[in-house]
Amino acid sequence: MLSSADNLCTKNSAPPPVHGLVLRNLGDAILAKGEEGVDEARQTYTRGIKLNVAVENAKGMPEQIKNDLLMRLGDLYGALGELERCAENFKEALRALRAAVDCFDRCGMTHARAASLNRVGFANIAKGDFKAAMQDLEEVPPILVGNEHEEEILATCIYYQGICQGSMDDLDGAKASWDRAITLAMSCGHMDLVEEINSRRAMLEPEEDAVLAEGEEAQGDVFVGG
Repeated sequence: MLSSADNLCTKNSAPPPVHGLVLRNLGDAILAKGEEGVDEARQTYTRGIKLNVAVENAKGMPEQIKNDLLMRLGDLYGALGELERCAENFKEALRALRAAVDCFDRCGMTHARAASLNRVGFANIAKGDFKAAMQDLEEVPPILVGNEHEEEILATCIYYQGICQGSMDDLDGAKASWDRAITLAMSCGHMDLVEEINSRRAMLEPEEDAVLAEGEEAQGDVFVGG
């Protein structure tokens, strides 16, 4: 059905944002097939991006249509970026996700821009570049002040910051961040995130207990030797 809609859009020269939405949904459906669908989904998202980029700077475009186009572009870049992150193509993922941030910034979608910055941060976490991730994530809170989606997006941001802190051996900082993220997530009913944070914390605490046990054992050796 989605393939037919794609053909119909092409045949009737549908507006790029409309055709882009069809291609976004088609790409998602293809990607749901698993690894075998990755290349085709990538091509589908990319085709949607190219359709919209081709007319992005058309003269005389009404502001509302331009904003619709930028929103669709941001959505497509975001989908492509997530695909590339999952495929561990981090350079391509970061390029696409930063393009999404730019599109949402230009059309004034503050919450989508902030959520996309979270995705940039998470891509850097997946890459193992925790300092870069922290820099990306630090941009999120000021953007969200007063936004209706502030708590949900900020909870994710602070959760990711905690992952960075834990990965850089700041365990106390990680726990403090996760406590704050849980409070925000519970406040807005984002219980899936609460569960994910608690699972992450449970993975961290055994490591911390092992470090403490090694320290106590070393102290015992010193005492016996004395």
